[in-house]
Order: sequence, then C-alpha cells, then structure tokens
Amino acid sequence: MENCVFEYNYNLTKENIKNAEKVYNKAVNKKFPIKFILFGIVAVIFLVDYIRTQNIAFLYMMLLCLGFILMIFLNNNIGFRIRGIYDILCSEQYSFKLCNQKMILKTIVKEQSEDIQPTVIKLSDDNISIYEQDMQFVLVDRENALFYAFPKSGMNSRDISKIKEVFKQNLGERFVEE
Repeated sequence: MENCVFEYNYNLTKENIKNAEKVYNKAVNKKFPIKFILFGIVAVIFLVDYIRTQNIAFLYMMLLCLGFILMIFLNNNIGFRIRGIYDILCSEQYSFKLCNQKMILKTIVKEQSEDIQPTVIKLSDDNISIYEQDMQFVLVDRENALFYAFPKSGMNSRDISKIKEVFKQNLGERFVEE
C-alpha cells in the first residue's frame, strides 16, 4: 500500500469551477489565437478570390475555414460543456487523497444506488499539470481535456506545504505556483 500524505473531503463553489476553467483554458489553449487568426486570414483570402472570380469553389473553401474556426473555438472552450452542470458539480461532495506517486479522486454519492469508481491520477503522467492559485489547486489533464479543482478552504498551512512538496517532487516544472 502506498504511503498517502493527505486526504480530505470538499465541496466546490461556482467560483472554484470558473477559476479552474480559466486556468484550464490558459494552459491548454496557448495556440488558440494563432489558429484562429490563421484560419481567419485564409477565409478572407478565399472571400476576396470568390468576389474577384465568382468561382464557387472559393466560397466553399471560405465556408470550410469558417467551420474550422467554429470547431476550434467550440472544442477549445470547455466552458460551453460545463456551464450547464455547475449546479450539479456544486451539489456533490468530493474526496481527494494525495499519495507520493498518485492522486485518488472520488465523488461521494449521497445515495449509494450506484458505485462510482475513484479516478486515479498518476503524478508521473506528462499530460498532468497542477496550478496553484490563492484559493485552490487546479489539476489540468491535457490528454483527456479535463480539469479538477481542489479548494484550499479545508486545509491548514501545514497541509498546503505538504501538498506543495509532493507536487514539486513529482511534477517539477509541471507544478506552477501563481
């Protein structure tokens, strides 16, 4: 059995989720403006060519570029996918267990009609980054396009120091203190 450093149960607020979403978008969407601008320029070029030549192929290519812009925007903006479930996320209680090499996350179900398996996140995974904010830690999983928020409200300064030490040891540069 692996040695666990810290364990606690917590609830999320809408503010926790909104701040975590901002961290996620900032971490994952670094190239978003570049893609957006490039497809926009190409779309304008196709529009100018269509106006100049009246060749319908240029119009279709412009619409295709606009479709790519929309797809990039919607896929990279996780907020569109979670804003509708803020109330559900805030009504649940969660469990966070930090061990030396992994984190175990679980939703605590009030009515045990179904067994929800915990999520195990290996800290050695290169797709994982953790960002520290004033009020919480935010885990960003780039591979699965997920983020998790861990509010500091249930932690004392000794707990926070222990957690930071484990994150620094396991994540190195992937642990970002803001």
